[in-house]
Amino acid sequence: MKKKLATLITSLTLVAVLLFTLCGCSTYGKVQRAFKNDGWTEQTEISDAQKNAVKELFGEDAENKVTIHVFTKGITGNATVVEFKSDKEMTDSLKTLTEDPLLGTYIKNFIENIQNCQIVNGNCVLISGFLTGGLETFKKSK
Repeated sequence: MKKKLATLITSLTLVAVLLFTLCGCSTYGKVQRAFKNDGWTEQTEISDAQKNAVKELFGEDAENKVTIHVFTKGITGNATVVEFKSDKEMTDSLKTLTEDPLLGTYIKNFIENIQNCQIVNGNCVLISGFLTGGLETFKKSK
């Protein structure tokens, strides 16, 4: 009886750990903390221009694949972070670009090394704010 109880407890613990690991795969929390710690404010309203820019980068169905986060700092500071639902979703959206005859091989190489890129952290991508200090803050979240 003790062995059955120990097996049951071990199995339940393993299931709980796996669920926690699989559900906690977004790195946006670290990115958000880094920006807030550096004095950036997260905006609740996303402009049409920002939505259109994301559609241009990630396709017409981008609203279903990503969440857009905009941070501001002072008058000129503006940084946009795109959060994908998962790392896989991010790489899958880029794989459509590999069919291009000119850029295909470069995109494939980029996808293989995507997590080494300075503008990528897990499932989050910095798409604007490079000149206003957003890149330095984004790097702190890695």
